[in-house]
Amino acid sequence: MTPKDAKDSDEENDEETVASGQYASVILLGEAATEWRQLVERATSNADTTSVREERALRRYFNRYAELGRTSLDEKMFKPQTRISTSSGAKVQVYEFKAYQFRIYGCETARAGHRCFVGTSCDPKKKKDKADPRRLKRAAEKFVEIENERERKENERGFRQGGGRRAH
Repeated sequence: MTPKDAKDSDEENDEETVASGQYASVILLGEAATEWRQLVERATSNADTTSVREERALRRYFNRYAELGRTSLDEKMFKPQTRISTSSGAKVQVYEFKAYQFRIYGCETARAGHRCFVGTSCDPKKKKDKADPRRLKRAAEKFVEIENERERKENERGFRQGGGRRAH
């Protein structure tokens, strides 16, 4: 699947699927989607060579992850960061896609039986080797919030389609 075919944007949720393959999909939301779109715009307009390099590298990494999985990427491309306990009590593993100084943070999940990386936070100008713990925490919190909302909507839809209360 080409990157253009894989691109599917949901304006209401600010959700964008940037890659989809046999192994998984790569979905960006909120800050990650906004920063990604700005990077693509800078790269498309050839605003600077760094943006072009970052956009091309990340697009390759997204597609490779979608087709072959995370084990096909080394730690310079895709790296587990840390497990974070969120305010809701959930513990999630945060990962990082990285190209030069541009980082996208998010978590892995399954949607409709298909594996997904959901990017929720971004550091477009990372200067230090170590990830900012506040960005990692923000990525984890946003991921849990989004997944809880998605689950609530799915349950609501199932309730309405079932014509009332579900049997337990």
